[in-house]
Amino acid sequence: MANTSIARKGYVEMALTGCYASPLFNILLGLGISTLRSNMQIEDGSGIPFTYKDRDSRIPLVLIIGSFVGLLFTLISTRFVNGDRLTKGAAKLNLAVYAIILVVAIVMARSG
Repeated sequence: MANTSIARKGYVEMALTGCYASPLFNILLGLGISTLRSNMQIEDGSGIPFTYKDRDSRIPLVLIIGSFVGLLFTLISTRFVNGDRLTKGAAKLNLAVYAIILVVAIVMARSG
């Protein structure tokens, strides 16, 4: 709702930045801190081992890496390819990249 009201006031670039930055910040910082906290080894050795070989550990890694790749793709496509403009085609392509990331995470979650 905040991004919509900001866009209506004429700050479209700020609203678009908020659309990408807020979820990415929540995923990277929120998931990163909670993963770090849950994986810290406590004095008695009780902690959750975190390895890419574990299926449950791969899902957050896919989301983190996928979000980072999606953000880089968006920045590169809007800055260098489209000259600081987010066209409809680029927006659809960004949504497709985001959908692919989510599909990969869902498939990894369902496969054992």
